[in-house]
Amino acid sequence: MDYSFTLKIPCSKEKVFSFFYDIEKFFRLNPQWEVLAIEGEVFLKKGSNFILKTRHDRSEKEIKYNATVSELLEGELFKMSLDSANIEPILFTISVKDGGTSSIIEYKGTMEEEPSAARKREINLWIKSIANYILIQEKKTLFSRVWKWFLDKIWLKMSPSGKRIALIIVLSELLALLFFILLLIYLFIFKKF
Repeated sequence: MDYSFTLKIPCSKEKVFSFFYDIEKFFRLNPQWEVLAIEGEVFLKKGSNFILKTRHDRSEKEIKYNATVSELLEGELFKMSLDSANIEPILFTISVKDGGTSSIIEYKGTMEEEPSAARKREINLWIKSIANYILIQEKKTLFSRVWKWFLDKIWLKMSPSGKRIALIIVLSELLALLFFILLLIYLFIFKKF
């Protein structure tokens, strides 16, 4: 059973392709796993081969992927496959469309059975995370620079479970702040200090 997801990014080919040369960020954006190590030749060129060691979030299994760059035409086409004995093979394709003003990121996975809705959601989220990171990287506003710094220095180095815990803490603190503000409004309006 094949599953694919394609996303068009309104970014020039130079901006999109430059992102993929930092292969560690590419893998760390995946919400399904924590990157433990990348071993071997990490310089991207046709025929590059390296080992990606991950710990999958749901199963807590450590899985090694053999990553191979099968095609690389600078600014035109990038194909990389991830193969493992434990899990289905994955193929990534990045290509240029509309005369170089936009790019396509495509995920293809061959699976033994139909992937669950949660698995599809995680794959789609990975590709969307890559697109969003590229778009944030290209913006020059103060907010986008601070956000990119936060992503690079803190968020991408956390495990998926650490990210969930951080989100729960932030959301609970925001909820507590909201209740505190509502309490103050109630006291000022109805109790008339």
